[in-house]
Amino acid sequence: MEFKLFGLIFVTLSLFSGSALSKKLNYTGYVTKDHQAIFKNDWKINSYKAKADFIKAGESSANLVVFSPGWGGSDKYKSAFKKIAKKLGKNNHYLYLSHPKSVETAGRTISIFQAIKAVKETGVSVNKIIVIGASGGAQEGIHTTHNKIATALGEGIKIDAVIGFYPSCRVTFSDKSFNPAKVLMLLGGKDKTAPAKLCHELKNNGGLENAQIIDYPVAGHSWLFDKREKYSRLRTWQDCTLEVQNSGVWVSGNLNSKNGTDSFITAMSKKCSAKVKMLFGRNKEVYKQSVDAAVKFVNAL
Repeated sequence: MEFKLFGLIFVTLSLFSGSALSKKLNYTGYVTKDHQAIFKNDWKINSYKAKADFIKAGESSANLVVFSPGWGGSDKYKSAFKKIAKKLGKNNHYLYLSHPKSVETAGRTISIFQAIKAVKETGVSVNKIIVIGASGGAQEGIHTTHNKIATALGEGIKIDAVIGFYPSCRVTFSDKSFNPAKVLMLLGGKDKTAPAKLCHELKNNGGLENAQIIDYPVAGHSWLFDKREKYSRLRTWQDCTLEVQNSGVWVSGNLNSKNGTDSFITAMSKKCSAKVKMLFGRNKEVYKQSVDAAVKFVNAL
């Protein structure tokens, strides 16, 4: 369903994290299937009403940390994101995103920029902008640093750094021009949902060549979740990737999204999907080490 673009962002108050007072930001999100609309700068069409939780820093001028959850839902990441925020302290603004399930990867990247614009419209002073994401949310965070995407969506917003917990590096770009944002990728050696090798290939093939990578050989996927680490037989796309062409069309082998992403994804799933034994859930030591690495990275900016 489409919603008309509404004008002034309004703010309501709610309790979000313990005693921290947060503002519920309402902003306009947009749905686009592949990246064609973004690259044509024609993405402000299919709009919807979106919300994010915003916690203002103790100081008027501060860095903004944007938390971008994975496709498993924002609730599964909330405790880990709060942990990171607590360790970083009150001298940062914090923005907690959530996305409707119907919004795909390109639309979720749009939402990152739209939510940041909403923060700025509240009148707070924002210094550096850091996006911290997990899984698909890390992928979309990394995409904010692609020059064509940043130019089309940013409208003056500059993403200074991105931290990706077990990012999905399946989506690559034929145009490998990324801006000089600092990127940290935290990868699990046993992750079959978002294989670490795809991120290493992305870095080695010219995309994000300056990214810093920390490997955790014993970790699977989803170590930010509260659930204990365990094995289960689940479906994965294995090592399959798709490339975003200069037109914004998705391509994988002889498949493309010119006739729509639904048919593309169905065909891609048929070609790539397999049910395998996978490790997922929280590895306590990796959880601690990776959270500390993220905090150290932000503090060093």
